[in-house]
This record gives sequence, C-alpha cells and structure tokens, in this order.
Amino acid sequence: MDSDTAIVYIVLLVSAGLITFFLYAALMSPAVLRQVGTRQIENGLYFRAINSFNRVIKIAPTDVQAYTLRAYTFITIASVMDDPSRYEEALLDLEQAIALDPKNSGAYDQRAYIYLMLKQEEKALADLNKVIQFNPLNVEARLKVGRVHLQMGNYMEAVSNFHKVLHYDGEDIDAYYYRGMAYAGWGKHRKAIQDLHRFIRTYPEDASAHYHLGEVYITIEDYAQAVRCFEQALGIEPENMEMIDALGRAYTDLGEEDQAMSTFDRFVTVTSGSAKGYQWRGYANYRLKRFNEAAEDYNRALKIEPDNPEIIASRGAMMFRLGKYEEAIADGTRALELKHPEPTLIMTNRGYAYMEQGSLTEAVNDFEQVLLMDNTHSEAQTGLRLTLERRDTNS
Repeated sequence: MDSDTAIVYIVLLVSAGLITFFLYAALMSPAVLRQVGTRQIENGLYFRAINSFNRVIKIAPTDVQAYTLRAYTFITIASVMDDPSRYEEALLDLEQAIALDPKNSGAYDQRAYIYLMLKQEEKALADLNKVIQFNPLNVEARLKVGRVHLQMGNYMEAVSNFHKVLHYDGEDIDAYYYRGMAYAGWGKHRKAIQDLHRFIRTYPEDASAHYHLGEVYITIEDYAQAVRCFEQALGIEPENMEMIDALGRAYTDLGEEDQAMSTFDRFVTVTSGSAKGYQWRGYANYRLKRFNEAAEDYNRALKIEPDNPEIIASRGAMMFRLGKYEEAIADGTRALELKHPEPTLIMTNRGYAYMEQGSLTEAVNDFEQVLLMDNTHSEAQTGLRLTLERRDTNS
C-alpha cells in the first residue's frame, strides 16, 4: 500500500469513527432517551422506561422532564401492579422536579394525586391550590379541589369550588354531577336534584348518576321517585349489587312488600348466594316485620361466614323480636367477642334481652357500661330506668 492510499484509508477510518461517535451521541441525547422512555410507557414496558429515564438523569442530572416522567412511571406501576411502595419513589422524583422548577404545575398535580392515594387530603389540597395559583383559569385543578373537599365531607367548600368551575366553563357537565353530590351531603336536596338531573340530561346512560339521584329521593322520603331512579340505574347495570339493594330498600319504604322481596331475591341470585346477599335479604325481612324469615336468612349467611359479627348481631336482634332471649344474649355476647364495630348498640340490645329474661343484674351492668362509654345514649338510659323499676317492684 503506497503512502497516498494509506492516508486516504486513515481519513476514511477517522471519518467513519466520527460519524459513529456523533450518531451514538445523538442516540444517547436526553431528548431521544425521553422519547424512548415515553414510548416504552405507552407499550407497558415500565421498567425499561425507568431505565431510559435513569440514563437521562445520569447524563443530565438537572433534567426536570426526566424526573417527572420517571415519577409518572412509578405512579403507573403502583396502580397497574398494585404496588403502593412505588408512590414513595415517585414522591422523591417529584420533590426533585419541584426543587429544580418551583413552578412546575405538572409535578404539583402528580404529587397531589399521590397524596390522595395515600389518604393525605390536606397535602393534596395544598398542591392543587399551587396549580391554581400558577393558572387561575385551570378548571381541571379547581374540579379536583372540589372533589377532594367532597371526599373529605367539606360540602360547602366543595360547592364553592364547583361554582367556580361552572363560572369559567358553564358546559363542564362533570361539575354539575359533583356539585349535586356536594349539595346532597350538605342537605340542599332540591339543588342536588336539579344538578343531577342536569347531568343526566347530557349523560342518560350514567348508572351512578341515576343511583345517586335515587338516594337523594330516599333522603327526602320520595320513595316512588327513588324507585324510578334505581330502576333506570339497573336498566344500565342490571347486576350492580349496590343498586339492587337500593331498589329493594326503596320498595320496602314504599310498602310494596312483594316487589321488595322479589328484588332482594334477585340480590341473593346476583351475589351467588353470598353471605351479604342473605344478610341484606334478612334485613329486608326484618324491616317488613317478617322476623322468622329474617332469622332464616341470617342463619344461611352465617353458614357461609360463621364469624361475621354484624350478621351475628343482626340474628340476635331477630331472636329478641321472636322472644328467644337466651339466643339473643348468646349472639350479642359472640358479636362483642368478635369486636363488633358498634359495641354500645350490641350491649344495649343485650341489656334489653337480659331485662326481658329477668336477669336484671346483668341488664343493669350492660346499660351502665354503655353509659360509661356514652352518657347521652338515650336507649341505654331508658333501659336502665326500666330495669331499676322492675328490680324495685320485685324487691
């Protein structure tokens, strides 16, 4: 090889090396790696996406987008794979993104979502209010603030925020739905009905809206309208257990016993003979004063869930109604052993069973225990008074 040929060969090698270098550098650039990571998220390749964003951060430690995208990936993993521990990793990334860019509204919005998942509503509100501070016309953030207040039971604040959403965007139909829910919680039932009807006119196939409207009618004791709403909801979601139960309750309150029992039979069928199905049908029988049938349903439920304290307590109430005080006392005691969530209710009921049985000392003990826990408990006060009167009469 002569010298001229060698020089040309060397130049070609150097050029090829430089081209390869620049191509590799381009492929390794933060912008390209972010795009790769974004596509990997879209394709469900979450851990590969995290690796891509890791590479971006290694190359450019102040790349705000990489931190927010990696946080979004962690959030997605937490949701899709039911792994709440990933929220903590996402929080670290979002804190870094906010430190690098204190006006990064997207990072505040994502962090608010995580706080809501972690049941830290006050922190979520603080972040969402930051988003609104950056952009007062952000109706989506205002809607989220309203929903958080609704979730917290702050109905007045929720209504106020939904008002603002509708002020900026009168066609935001979701705001009518949530404002209706907030009005219902606040006790403004007529306004709740108006807003929910407004939502249903736009989305007549939304079963939950019909259901919640029916619950408002239940509250104001308009049972006929409630039945219509629940029937419409079930026309959309025919096997929704909550809605079948609501329809059964509405028929019960309306006094239509056959329709009520038919509905609760349907509830048992839909729940495949579950304990809950028998439990709720038992409750319906109780409300219809069909105590033997109620007791039978509770027995069936307890064959499936023998240690369910709420079902045991309900059966005890049936035993009391049937004059079977020994069984009522036994069920009350068992429910308390299993840590029933309302011990004062159970002890009061057991106290009355003891009183009717003639075990006055035990009755007094139960009523006094209840009053130690809640000295305003009217039923325990009445039970104690009646028991002491009987004891005085017998002495």
